[in-house]
Amino acid sequence: PERGAILFITKAVSMNPLLTHFDIQGLGFPCRLAAAEWQPEGAVPVRATVVAVHGLSRQKRDFDDLARHLCRSGYRVLALDAPG
Repeated sequence: PERGAILFITKAVSMNPLLTHFDIQGLGFPCRLAAAEWQPEGAVPVRATVVAVHGLSRQKRDFDDLARHLCRSGYRVLALDAPG
């Protein structure tokens, strides 16, 4: 690269997460949590899973940028939509 140029080297990461849900059992009432899941693509091994839970009045897609960054480092990211 030219002097002063910035060179970006990134691993392949899906831009769009898999949208899914989880049925939680044992609460005495039905509970289904919506979730978004990002995984490193290709032959990148998954180092660990990061579970991201949003705060009040937010939602799972608030983690899009963070999840993509973590995937580039080999992490699977699962962001849940908390009820309420």
